[in-house]
Amino acid sequence: METEHEFPFGFYRVQGRAFDWLVKFITPLQAERHLQANDVNLFLQDKFLNVSCLLDGFPIFVSDEIAILAVDFKDSKQAKPKDLSSLAIEIGKLHSALKTWHAKDEVKRQAQIREERLKKTWQKIRDESLKNLGTIPDEVIAILKKHPLDFSVLTHDAQVVHGDLNMGNILFQDDEQVCFLDFEDTCTAWFSPLTELSFVIERFLLIDEKPSNELVEEGALFLKSYPHSLYFSSNKLLVEILQTLAIRAMLLLVELVYTKQAVAQSEWQKFIFLYQLPKNKQPELEEIVERYRA
Repeated sequence: METEHEFPFGFYRVQGRAFDWLVKFITPLQAERHLQANDVNLFLQDKFLNVSCLLDGFPIFVSDEIAILAVDFKDSKQAKPKDLSSLAIEIGKLHSALKTWHAKDEVKRQAQIREERLKKTWQKIRDESLKNLGTIPDEVIAILKKHPLDFSVLTHDAQVVHGDLNMGNILFQDDEQVCFLDFEDTCTAWFSPLTELSFVIERFLLIDEKPSNELVEEGALFLKSYPHSLYFSSNKLLVEILQTLAIRAMLLLVELVYTKQAVAQSEWQKFIFLYQLPKNKQPELEEIVERYRA
C-alpha cells in the first residue's frame, strides 16, 4: 500500500479466501505502544464503539528491529460534509465511553507529568537558559518566547480523549459507520473534549482551505451535532486552543532535539503553519463559535 516508510516498514493488504487483513511492519518499540492502545480498543469494543482491534496472535516479533501487527481490513470512503455531523455524534459516544475507562487516573497522571516537563522546556526557552538551539528555527524560538506560557486552555474540564483524530485515524465506511483507529496517543491524552473537536475542525476544515462561508457553516454544524454541551469562555477560544496545540507540538519537537533525534525542517514548518493558520482564519473561527452559541 502507498506509504512513506522505507521497506519493509509500512502497510500491506493481505487477502485470502477467508481473510482480508491490514498488516503493519513496525519497530518493536512501536509494537509495544500498539499493545497498550489495543487495551483501549478492546474496552471501546465492549462499549459497542466501532474500532479496529489486533488479531489474535499479534504482534509477532520477527527480530530486534521488526514486529508485525495485523487487523481486519476495513473499506472506507473520503469524508464529505454530511459525514461531519455523524462524526460529531460518534465522537460524543467515544468521549462518553473514554470517560469511564479504568485507566483514566493514570492517563491524567502521565499527561500532567508531560505537561510540567514541556512547561519547563518552554520556560527555559523564554528565559534563554536552554542552550544549543541552533537546529531549531529562529521563527519557532520567537513563537515560543512570545506565546503565553499556559496549557490550561487545552485542559478545562479535561478527560481521556483519543488524542489524534486526524483524517488517517477516522474511517467513513460504506454503511455510514464511523470507525476510529490508532489509539496510541490515548494513554497520555488528557484534554477537554473541545480541544479534540477543535483539532478535528483544523484537520477536516481549516487545512482544506474551504471558502469562508462553507468553513463557518460546516464548523458550526459539526459542533452543534456533538451530543454534549460545550463551554466557550470567549469567541476566540478555538483560535487559542489551536495555537496552543501547535505550541505543544513544537515543544515536543524541541524535546526530540535535546534527546539527539533528528527533526526534519518540514516538521518545524508544518507547526509554524498550524500556529499561524487559526490567526489567519480568526474571523471564521469566531463566527463558528457565535453560531454555536446562537
